[in-house]
Amino acid sequence: MPLPPPSPRRSDLSRRSPLAAVVCAAALLAALVAAPGHAGAAAAPGTPNTALNQMWARYGDGTGYDTMCGRWSGGDGTQSVLLPSGKRAWFFSDTYLGQVGDRRGFYRSFIHNSIVVQSGTDPATATLRTVTGGNTCQEKNTNLPFDQRYANAPVSGPGGFYWSGTGKVLGSNVVWFYLKSSGSAFLNTGMVTIPVSSLESGTVLNVTPTDLPAFSYHGSTNPIFWGSELLEGGDGYTYVYGWGTVDDANAKKPFLARVPTAQLADFNAWRFYTGGSSWTSTGGATGQAQAQPLQIYTDPMYSVVQQNGYYWHIGLDPVAAGRPLLARPSTTPWGFGSSQVELYRPPEGTHTSPYFYNIYDAHVQRGMGGTSNLVVSYNVNTTAVSQGCRSRADYEGPMYRARFVTVPRSALNPSAATSVQAVKASPAPERGVREGVRTPSAASAAKAASTGAARAAAAPDPSTIQWYDAYAFASGCPPVPGVTGLATVPKTDGSVDLTWNDSGPDITYVTYERNVTDGEPLSPLGLWSDEPHRSVQPLFLNMEDNGDTYEWQIEPYNAFGTTGPRSTPVRTTVRAN
Repeated sequence: MPLPPPSPRRSDLSRRSPLAAVVCAAALLAALVAAPGHAGAAAAPGTPNTALNQMWARYGDGTGYDTMCGRWSGGDGTQSVLLPSGKRAWFFSDTYLGQVGDRRGFYRSFIHNSIVVQSGTDPATATLRTVTGGNTCQEKNTNLPFDQRYANAPVSGPGGFYWSGTGKVLGSNVVWFYLKSSGSAFLNTGMVTIPVSSLESGTVLNVTPTDLPAFSYHGSTNPIFWGSELLEGGDGYTYVYGWGTVDDANAKKPFLARVPTAQLADFNAWRFYTGGSSWTSTGGATGQAQAQPLQIYTDPMYSVVQQNGYYWHIGLDPVAAGRPLLARPSTTPWGFGSSQVELYRPPEGTHTSPYFYNIYDAHVQRGMGGTSNLVVSYNVNTTAVSQGCRSRADYEGPMYRARFVTVPRSALNPSAATSVQAVKASPAPERGVREGVRTPSAASAAKAASTGAARAAAAPDPSTIQWYDAYAFASGCPPVPGVTGLATVPKTDGSVDLTWNDSGPDITYVTYERNVTDGEPLSPLGLWSDEPHRSVQPLFLNMEDNGDTYEWQIEPYNAFGTTGPRSTPVRTTVRAN
């Protein structure tokens, strides 16, 4: 049976373009804790960093296939490190390559991680260079098998894919942490060493992480992820923060290790926090198995900074209305408690129609903002899907890009913190935390390869589309409506024009045909239709059937290949004069 064209994927676990992922990633990135209120009545001091937001918009909104085919146009993860040369390397997780207008078709790639190197410190004049694992700009190369036309991620390895965490420059290398996923579950932490020289120029990098031993604090399938944050303690140690699931409700808490800075890449040299002010005496898998969580509940990805004599845990409130950006003070790298300061109220924090935003992964971008300010980013995504279950991120570039905020360092003032009793909450799982673009299934890729088809239909104006919340449906997709109004218009050349009522945006259609006179069964015709009309030629190479009665039905598909009810069959006699 022919399949409709694949939707450009939103990511797997990432459920980031397609929705299959929408349901997978759900349980994975659920951050289930929050305080019942927010600190302080004063307006939050953070303000949008327009210069950085515009820099990424200019870069991602470029046009023309040749210009954009190997270039970042959106992604999440969004963490950076300053290189010794003064360039800044930005590390992303799920990433769109190609112009935004191609996201609904085959002429774009989607990879699970990427790097963009910024040259120049002024966002208005800085240049950006995308680094992938190669094989870019092959989407139109019909000499390649369909599934070999798409770009590769720079960080990859067997048994899963890798989402970016954080890292640092260590000597002549960048040590970076990645979360390894199978697409349906988190597996463990990956750690990669990248020569700084390989980021200074070029657009292709291929490295394979070292996978750290997996350890689940709670249960057996919830491994701790290391690499939410790295903090230089000023005591010769690098503090490595992570997160892990701590109970059956999927609640998350931070975990902490420390290691002599020069030995960061040696897992056996790590020592793990066990409560109070105690650390394990051994490292590696043995020490990790003794790790205990910190006191607070947390969003999985966060930052820790030192300011005004305190350590500050900075992250989005996981469940409170509006998901404000909060800072929680401590006198030690591990003692964060109930006191908090609200830094910023993201305008995308409300999950409502028609955008159904999800925000997540707040990070302080180190080395930015000077001595007076911090620059904080948070990722923006959406669970808004069309009738055909294509993500709104496939239509609009800003739907899958970080937002940047400037926060005065003076706001990190312990005297301004309000003590709020932290309580564990158990909302619905965060299913939209990482959405990207849907990758073609094997069957639909083969179909596209056999036809050489590429969807080129102009995208409708997003403001004219009815958007649904993927969270509202068990499958992550609205039901596929049946096809109605099928009609035939026979032509004198033996062709027949078929028309039917439009079932909605991003619905594709497969036509079934049979010769009633000869008693044939219904069979699908080779090509799908993106529009609610089609011309068929039943007599092509079959003129002996001239004057026979034929029957047709139309079957609708959404972007995941889910079908809706077929149309009522219609018949007509086909004659060629």
